[in-house]
Amino acid sequence: MRRRSDLPPWVSILISVELDPHPEPIEKLRFKNLRSKVLYKFTAPQRSTESPPQTDVSRQDEVEAKPTPLGSLGFEVGDEHIGAYDIVLGNPPWAVSTRLRGWRWIQGKVIAIARDRLNDPKVIAPLPNEALDLPFVWRAIEWAKPGGQIAFALHARLLFQQGDAMPDARKALFRALDVTGIINGAELHETKVWPTSRAPFCIFFARNQGAGPGAGFRFVTPRLEDALNNTGAWRIDVSSAETVLANEVLNKPVLLKILFRGSRLDAEIYERITAKGWPNLAQYWREVFGSRGGHLRCAGNGYQKLRASSRARKIGDGLPGVSARYLHDFQELNAAAARELVIRPENLRPFRADRIHDPRPIDIFKGPLLVVRESPPVWHERMRVSVSMQDLVYNQSYHGYSTREHPDGVLLARYLALIIGSNVSLWTALLTSGRFGFERHVVEKLTIDSIVLPPLEALDVQNRNRIDPLFQRVAIEDDDQAWAEADAWVGSLHGFDTADIQVISDTLHFNLPFAANRRAAQSPADRAAIREFCATLEVELADWSSRFGRPLCVHPVSTSSLSPWQFVAVATPGTENGNSVPDPVRQGLLQAADLLAATEIIISEDQTWLWIGRLNQGRYWSRSQARVVARHLIWEHLNFFTAGTRA
Repeated sequence: MRRRSDLPPWVSILISVELDPHPEPIEKLRFKNLRSKVLYKFTAPQRSTESPPQTDVSRQDEVEAKPTPLGSLGFEVGDEHIGAYDIVLGNPPWAVSTRLRGWRWIQGKVIAIARDRLNDPKVIAPLPNEALDLPFVWRAIEWAKPGGQIAFALHARLLFQQGDAMPDARKALFRALDVTGIINGAELHETKVWPTSRAPFCIFFARNQGAGPGAGFRFVTPRLEDALNNTGAWRIDVSSAETVLANEVLNKPVLLKILFRGSRLDAEIYERITAKGWPNLAQYWREVFGSRGGHLRCAGNGYQKLRASSRARKIGDGLPGVSARYLHDFQELNAAAARELVIRPENLRPFRADRIHDPRPIDIFKGPLLVVRESPPVWHERMRVSVSMQDLVYNQSYHGYSTREHPDGVLLARYLALIIGSNVSLWTALLTSGRFGFERHVVEKLTIDSIVLPPLEALDVQNRNRIDPLFQRVAIEDDDQAWAEADAWVGSLHGFDTADIQVISDTLHFNLPFAANRRAAQSPADRAAIREFCATLEVELADWSSRFGRPLCVHPVSTSSLSPWQFVAVATPGTENGNSVPDPVRQGLLQAADLLAATEIIISEDQTWLWIGRLNQGRYWSRSQARVVARHLIWEHLNFFTAGTRA
């Protein structure tokens, strides 16, 4: 399928292409009229006797006497196209909330396809927000032959969005198809790789059959490389792709987001957090403070200013918005006051707005109060939090949690400030949010509410007694050292060790979506970083070298300052001086690596030396990456370690 710019977004052209394997000589080529043979255009309204597929899904605002013409999504595509194609390719429209008149028919058709494929008469295949791309994939299941190939360029929300029923939609699709590969282009959506599209995208490959036991796929995430992407090129390193099992996607809705912004190391750490069975913040808050109308009491977003779209209430004074006089006894938070952990009253001014867009519950502004800024400061690499002891009004740029009704409200506010302000919480948001680090650079309240934490009441005396001293130190110093101590303490509550904290720090430093972090990820690694990489890799390999009786050391290898690659060597101690990667081998392999768009190459020579070459970009030379490399070496180059036992 393909979309034409002169047609409405829901109208597509179904195309079948036959390729001539021997096109020469050119003179032999003849161009026949292919309309209604391999080129089909489905746009004209046609009378149809086809009834909408039977389904329990209905749309109250839509009553149709007959199906609405929908192009290649609709009834116009006849039975002759069912199972007719070896390959179905498409770049369907990605629009959402289109309010198509024929949407009920589309929903019914998709559910009918899903129930037939999954052999389950009760299965539901959601189409969240009426997004147009997913129905095309479901229709392709009909058009492709059994076992045929399906490939689509889709909006990346399919992979990462967590709300609006998208996890269920993702689960249904990954059950119905044997997904074989996904290229995640979300990081490149604002580059010249796809200059006409500003939306995060992915390329989805599948075999037209259900996912069998043990089915899996390759998940590739091309990284942002300004010099390369500015030419319209991108690096797809299949050799370093993650292998993901279909069952993992079904059982772990956030896994693909974790692998996008982190690694398997991050996935293991996050799994240990969830395995403890602690509640998330929303669950804990509801247990302690209750809920009102489906929303948490004493917590919420700040007020919105009056604007042109503010409506007049049926019961009220007839003016747009609502009166804000009930908040005039409060002080208002401003950006300068919110830069400090403890909000000082002398930095505040009285709230004086006459009207606001919508009423906000007054209990969310009562002190003691924790306020979280929705946009993490770029330089801070953590969510910015502030605690107010007095009542305080804040606007929609902040999320608030009032602890006034808690018997130990001050301690709870300080505890939550340390938890949410720690790098562990921003890391959690980066890895699990359906928007932060994907579509937006702000942390939604829903994401904060999803942070897993030990309840204050569950802490032992020793940890409860650490809250005030840690809070006071951060309040006074508010520097990296003070926050690092808070990070380590929060990590200890989750059972993290030093290596886990390092993984979290590296992931944030190189994978946050801000410009400074993107520059750090692409910048060449300095000598200190290379030495730390070598030291970490040596420690990670020590147990294995000891097991096989082969002492090993890891050291940097001299390379040209102009080379885009950096090498380290693994060898027996005492042989590290005067050695470098052999030029013919290095040059030949680097050329091959560049042709294959690789980010890593490993050279083994006579089981004596192991040279590891990686692109000289900071993200590939962190201590966490050294741990990843150690795993790869053990799995893929075990003969190198066992060579010492045969000597």
